[in-house]
Amino acid sequence: MKRCFFLMACATLLFAFTACGADEQTRAVISMIESIGDVALYSESEILEAENALRALTDRQRENVNNSVLLLDARNTLDELLEREHLAYLFRVQYLSELQEVYTEIQSMFTILKILNAVVIDVWQVAINTRNVDFNDALGRLYEGRMGLWGGTVIIPTADAAEAFRTLLDEAIAHNEMLNATITNMNNPPDEYRDLYTAIVNLYSSARALLQHVESPSGNIRSFSDGRNAIIAEINQQITVLEITHPEITRD
Repeated sequence: MKRCFFLMACATLLFAFTACGADEQTRAVISMIESIGDVALYSESEILEAENALRALTDRQRENVNNSVLLLDARNTLDELLEREHLAYLFRVQYLSELQEVYTEIQSMFTILKILNAVVIDVWQVAINTRNVDFNDALGRLYEGRMGLWGGTVIIPTADAAEAFRTLLDEAIAHNEMLNATITNMNNPPDEYRDLYTAIVNLYSSARALLQHVESPSGNIRSFSDGRNAIIAEINQQITVLEITHPEITRD
């Protein structure tokens, strides 16, 4: 009888120690879950640690984790935050790519406008230097895309040059319309690209001023040439500063 009682006491004591060990593990997991608190992106390691600790418990121990639903909620919240962060990252990547495309288009427009302004000055100068040629008539014919003929021998500009001029001018105008719409649609940049967007807008404004300069020539040839040179110098300066302060604008 005493021997039986002794064996039962040993079994009870052994069970108590075993239960005590399991309870400590369970309490540790409960504490880990409670310590997570408000979920943020930096909570990922805490959540992973708690999830691994919970999986390490036995089925019976997991039943005693009375706040496991909080861990599940924390995981769902973290996944939502990670998804939003991923989408924000993709948006930033796409936004930068679009800015790079806009920058390339502005440079193309700038190249065309430099050519157009140079042609206007050339035709203007030749018309001034040619007897019986009215430079207003010569420029008018240039902008109409047709040749000018005086005295049967002087052609200002040539038919091909006038047609090419008109084609390039139309292309520059189309570039401007496309760029204006694109830049307007991009007027809500991510914070990290806000300064870059502003710099692109300023560069575009200068390129548009050069377009307006060639679309409506005024004054005399000297003032027109000086105006063109001033705008071109401003654009070149903007490009230099832009590529130094925002090297990411150039495609690799």
